[in-house]
Amino acid sequence: MIMDIDKKIKAYVNKLEQQQTSHLAKDGLAYLKDFLAGYQSSIKNLKDENRKLHIGIIGQVKAGKSSFINSLIFNGRDILPKAATPMTAALTRLDYSSEPKAEIEVYSDSEWSQFKRLAGVYTERISTERSRIAKDRNSMAVSGVELTDDEVAGHLVLPAEVIAADEMVRQAAQYGMTLGDLNAKDGVITIGGSDNDTLLKQMQEYVGANGKYTPFVKCLTLYIDEPHLKDVVLIDTPGTNDPVISRGERTRRYLAKCDVVFVLSYGGQFMDRSDMNLISQNLGEAGISRMVLLGSKIDLAMTQEAKKYQKFGDKALLVAYKDIAKKLEQQAVINVSKLADNNPRMKKLLECLPAKFISSMFDQLANKESSELTKEEKFQLDNLVKRFPESKVDSNILKALGQISDIKSKVLSEVKTEKHKIQSVRIAEYQQGQKIAIDRWINEFEASIDARIHQLKNDDADSVRGRQKDLEQSMKKAASGIDLAFDNCITDVRGDLKELYLSIRTSMSNTSIATHQGSERVRTGSRTTGMLWWKETHGVYENKTYNFANTLDAIDEVDRFALTAEKELIQKIRTVIKIDELKKAIIDKAKDCFDMSSENFDLDSLITPIQKAVNKIKVPDLNLDFSAAKAKVTDRFSSDTVRGNGVNELNSVMREALKDITDSISKELNQYTGTTATLLSKTSDNFISDLLGDSKAESESLLRDIEEKDEALERMMRLKSIFEIPHASLVMEG
Repeated sequence: MIMDIDKKIKAYVNKLEQQQTSHLAKDGLAYLKDFLAGYQSSIKNLKDENRKLHIGIIGQVKAGKSSFINSLIFNGRDILPKAATPMTAALTRLDYSSEPKAEIEVYSDSEWSQFKRLAGVYTERISTERSRIAKDRNSMAVSGVELTDDEVAGHLVLPAEVIAADEMVRQAAQYGMTLGDLNAKDGVITIGGSDNDTLLKQMQEYVGANGKYTPFVKCLTLYIDEPHLKDVVLIDTPGTNDPVISRGERTRRYLAKCDVVFVLSYGGQFMDRSDMNLISQNLGEAGISRMVLLGSKIDLAMTQEAKKYQKFGDKALLVAYKDIAKKLEQQAVINVSKLADNNPRMKKLLECLPAKFISSMFDQLANKESSELTKEEKFQLDNLVKRFPESKVDSNILKALGQISDIKSKVLSEVKTEKHKIQSVRIAEYQQGQKIAIDRWINEFEASIDARIHQLKNDDADSVRGRQKDLEQSMKKAASGIDLAFDNCITDVRGDLKELYLSIRTSMSNTSIATHQGSERVRTGSRTTGMLWWKETHGVYENKTYNFANTLDAIDEVDRFALTAEKELIQKIRTVIKIDELKKAIIDKAKDCFDMSSENFDLDSLITPIQKAVNKIKVPDLNLDFSAAKAKVTDRFSSDTVRGNGVNELNSVMREALKDITDSISKELNQYTGTTATLLSKTSDNFISDLLGDSKAESESLLRDIEEKDEALERMMRLKSIFEIPHASLVMEG
């Protein structure tokens, strides 16, 4: 059974092409042509019987996507490079070929010119803000050290694409590279390799964190001689909220073609609101028939909670995994259920439970010889052994805890077996989704036609001009109230988040590692007994006490401080930034200031643009990275315990790490509060002008139609007759 959507849309298109005398007809025709082209392309692709199963890997930044693919496909080898930031993370497509090669798509000249222009905006904004700060200091007779660009940027709200462009252009300049140096043919570079390792080594220059060509790469397709890829195409996304706009669009197009999506969520915050928003916003309308939920990096939770499970002796490691996974799963059910209640589209997530909890780190340790381990991997292995001293830690245990082998043998194999079934379901779901989308658009389009007909029949030029004048006067009255609503929200953001930082900084001063006392028998001298040939020398010993501290305690304190601070920040932000309350306040303030008794007043003409404006209000995500601070203790100390002066040194290093965390929080909060405040301020500044601009444009269009009312009405009636083709007949036809 095939849903004959394209036949119906073609009928609309053919008739609209004969009715292009109104702006509504032109807009409708453009929309339907784009819709039809996209629908036909997607259906053709979905119906291709030989099409491979496409599997997407998505998740928030640093959820461990690349590490997961390295373990799933390449037995723990570090094949996919990990970019330093989401700005330079390439969208990567993995496919099979017996002859390894790479197709590297680079940015076009126009795209790179745009990045350079945006980087110039960054430089200009930094310079202007630096001058302002210097002027303020002079006026207050305050001196200070010269701020770095990053510190100045903390005072600004810069769009993500501007920050990304500056990073990309600076990295290119660091290596003295230009786009032309890549000699890309039609925007693509093709590189062959004699084997996988040779090819992947070459890729470091193109997608590695420090690759000299990395800033120029938009998308990478790797054709690898790897049996697991014969029936599957894997897509590793750089993050769905991609700050590089053109690459973000490419990512969304790739995800729309995926049959199955592995959703990775960091186990420490498994399936939180950000994960839910990611799934709902980016996958909800794509017709994905199956998702597999994975909680990543469970090894971190296990090592942090190790003390609780040491009482289980040699079973502690397994008990810890099962118990922590169970707790995380229970939290996931609560989170998913709440979302499903508010968004029926997401009920399918409930079918994806229970999730699997994985550790790519455990899997990598299991698949490598000890001589192959990196410094970080050696530390993780030693740390695991120390935290679970009675548990057996070998490759079999690590593989079992990593769960990657289980995904290979069960989930991936099952997905391949169900390939045809999944694709059939996906086609039906895609068609149903498109039917709903086009029906919704037709209803909205018909409502626009009816509204225009009503206006033409009931309005005259004077009433339209009078309503526009009343609107402008009323909005002047509403301006102060709307500004106050925004100002109150901005004040709450800046004040409350600053208080939170102060509380976190105070908690740092109360953090210290426990000092213990130990004793040992120490030789303090000697004594002689006997005479002549019976004389003997004996050692003199005393029991002496000493202070010592555990290095692991310091690591735990840093981890605990970082986790607590991050949790408090996220919870506080959710309570401080009340966007829904702001939107309601804006609408209420506007309503209060309109003259409802005016004969020209039309409430709908006000509420619609207001609703559009408030829906544009966005709040940025908080991006915290404490990895460098956490590494300070492990980089400076290699033994389990320190004593004497070493205790003071350990305490000092731990406090340095805590200070780095608070400094990072301060910097991020300054930027975050500034970003949020500026977004709200910008919306406030443009709110009334945008509203009046939209209203004026609509009024001018209506006035033109009123001048030729009879002809305009006839055009609208003809336009409406097109949709008398019952769009409810977009049904399944055999």
